[in-house]
Amino acid sequence: MKTTEALDLPMPPNHDPGPIGWLRDHVARFSDGQAHRRRRALITGLLADIDPTRLDPATPIAALAQAMDIPADPADVAEVARVYHPHLTPDTTAEQALTRLVHACGGTWDEPTAARICILVQACAGLAGPVRVTRRQAPDGTTIEVDLSAAGLRFGAGAHECPGQSLVTALETTR
Repeated sequence: MKTTEALDLPMPPNHDPGPIGWLRDHVARFSDGQAHRRRRALITGLLADIDPTRLDPATPIAALAQAMDIPADPADVAEVARVYHPHLTPDTTAEQALTRLVHACGGTWDEPTAARICILVQACAGLAGPVRVTRRQAPDGTTIEVDLSAAGLRFGAGAHECPGQSLVTALETTR
């Protein structure tokens, strides 16, 4: 199977309870179909309101949080990013960090809050280094890894292509 074909496969399901499980269940990154389109629209709407030239590249996560009017601690964002992907196991430290981020976003556990946190968490991971692997679910139900670096697809492709790639690129070039 070609890499671009694999990227069109659905995301693996999430079955984790708790705050990190909630986040995974409410963001575009780990959803498909209508839920993905709705959640992605939330993210692209938020990103459209951010002027990358006004962000401080020395503190990109703090700058993004400020641009979205979120009084978030970048250390909390990094904790959530550390266990964000479904193949990783959440721990108490990350769960508490996510709870603080939800409260920083107004305290409502809904899709708009998840979208705001998703932007911060994915930017944290993306700015830490290129995302080299993504996962999809094969037709037989197994999880397959797609090597993005080998295919030259740093920001993915298809429906799950990174909506913030111009923002990340702008931040990287001003560092």
